[in-house]
Amino acid sequence: MKTIVPDTKLMIQMPAEDPGDPQSVFEVEYDVVPTAVEAIEGRTAQSREIQDAISELDGLLAKNEERIAGIDAEIARLTSHADGLDYSVAVASGIVCALIDSFFVGPFDFANAKKWSHKTANQFIDKFAKEHGYQAKNGSRGKLKNKVAFLEEKFKSPTDSVWRGQNKGISNKSHHLDDWSHHPSIAGWCCSIMTQFTNVGYFTNSIGEGMYFDADKSQLVGGNFMEKIAAGSINWFGHLVSDLAGSRQTAGHGMGLPGPILSLARELAQLPGIRNTALPKLLGDVFSKEKFDFRSEMAVAHELGRQAIPVVINEILVRLFYFVRRLVQQWKAHGFQDIEWRKTLPFRNRTIVRMMTVATGTFTAVDLADAAIRGAIKSGGEPAAFLSGFVLHVNFVGLGRFAIAVGSDLWMGAQLGCRHWEKIVAQNEKLHLLNARLYYKSAETWREAEKTEKAMQDLYQTAESSLAQWIALHAETKADLAKISTYATGIDEKNKSLCHQLLDILEDP
Repeated sequence: MKTIVPDTKLMIQMPAEDPGDPQSVFEVEYDVVPTAVEAIEGRTAQSREIQDAISELDGLLAKNEERIAGIDAEIARLTSHADGLDYSVAVASGIVCALIDSFFVGPFDFANAKKWSHKTANQFIDKFAKEHGYQAKNGSRGKLKNKVAFLEEKFKSPTDSVWRGQNKGISNKSHHLDDWSHHPSIAGWCCSIMTQFTNVGYFTNSIGEGMYFDADKSQLVGGNFMEKIAAGSINWFGHLVSDLAGSRQTAGHGMGLPGPILSLARELAQLPGIRNTALPKLLGDVFSKEKFDFRSEMAVAHELGRQAIPVVINEILVRLFYFVRRLVQQWKAHGFQDIEWRKTLPFRNRTIVRMMTVATGTFTAVDLADAAIRGAIKSGGEPAAFLSGFVLHVNFVGLGRFAIAVGSDLWMGAQLGCRHWEKIVAQNEKLHLLNARLYYKSAETWREAEKTEKAMQDLYQTAESSLAQWIALHAETKADLAKISTYATGIDEKNKSLCHQLLDILEDP
């Protein structure tokens, strides 16, 4: 390290020969020349420790600044910057889409949806059977029950009838729900494969009792590992298709398969603490008594799909407006080449979430008001009829989307509070680091000041020593000059012109 100090002049006045004669005062100047106090290779251990500590603190401060910058970016993302225009468009979009739902989507029509799902399931069975070799006899198109019978023979299940005669609370109406291999779910597929290796069928009855039945070995197709995996997968799917519309005796209108949602509910109902409740029996009644099977879930999904149309339109309108407006703002501020595209994306920021909360909230409010009005008109003042009409006109997809929007908004609000706290912690850490850096800098400054003080003391000691030597030399010179007069007579005798020459030299300016 090199310590540079400004050029300094030290002025010392010599004592006068004659105090009344200002010409007899001598002034001596000493130049204090800046020098390299410490070279890098000559640093002391203490100096190196100070510099290393300062370097480490500088690195920590740089990381701290990056952390604060990242937190600031998150705070900006989690803060809603929506203004009056944004809210106005969100409200208008919610109203328009609610009107679309009221006049074009209409009420929840489960009866027509059920007809659609039965027709769709029958068409799928027809297509699947033909793709796997079904041919109608005598050139006719063939009845659905013949196609179901063909698929049952082609894709046999080793657990299809093993429950019969066991008196375990399993019936013709419930066995598709009770036999896990008949579930169109991941668990159902796994049970089908496990049956291939264990020769055991996995069942639960309507009161939540788990049980195992020996599988029909004549139906176990797989002979080795890969064949068992293939049989447990291909036969499982093909047999599910054959049961989609009921058995061959009740094809098209009989009890079909449980849907994915009901299957998952039955599987979760077997968890400890839940299987001893009334839930398993409730699910069994929904399937066997209410006949809520795969086709019923298809019907519900179909109606929810219709209800989703205005909800999706609402989503598109609000997000499209957000994107276009932010794009125009970026273009005006930075030009097309320097657009910050991240700031135009209508996703993952509090502003668009707040706009969607307003839009979906408006949609839901108008939808509920419309449902109440229509229910009141059709009910004629009867509460039961009003409730039925009200529920049928409620857009449940919009209601669910509103709940999601509110949840997202609240979650981002909670995250914003956490980020503010993180920033406070980071700023406190920065303050401590700056204090530590100031401490080390102060230590270095005092250390240099101490060196400077010592250097100045050495300089004054040197100056005093020089002054004493000069005074002694001056006295000696004065004594020598006094002796010159005693030699003047001898000089005139031996060299008459020397005195005149000396006087000429002294008088010469």
